[in-house]
Amino acid sequence: MIPSSRKAFCRLMAVLLPLVTLSACATEAPADTAAADSVKAVVRDLSATEVHQMIQDNPEVLIIDVRTPVEYNAPGGHMPGAQLKPLQEIQTWAPTLASYRDQKIILVCRSGNRSGQAMRYLQQQGFQNLVNMQGGMLDWTRKGFAVE
Repeated sequence: MIPSSRKAFCRLMAVLLPLVTLSACATEAPADTAAADSVKAVVRDLSATEVHQMIQDNPEVLIIDVRTPVEYNAPGGHMPGAQLKPLQEIQTWAPTLASYRDQKIILVCRSGNRSGQAMRYLQQQGFQNLVNMQGGMLDWTRKGFAVE
């Protein structure tokens, strides 16, 4: 037979232990973690029309064309101001854009596939504000927007 004081202690522990455990789960995150969670990456797909409007609103936005040099210089051209950075060389050129990590970057290719791959890679590298132009240069030229 267990002495009554020991029995009371065991009952008390049976009640308190779950409460202590649950209260530990409810503690607030440190301020640094909470602040980091409030900064979310903005990564999205936009149509050529939406990208065109974005460029009109912010002419200084960085535009990266991830096609090959042959495609970039072809008669269909490229978006005005777009920098050629082929997807095949992304591991080389991505680190050179470190100063743009928090700035808006528009990625474009022929159809939106390779630029989508580039967007996912750059997001993994910590870039925060990326736009993939859905439909790529095919949609851009179909809509009649300017090319160089």
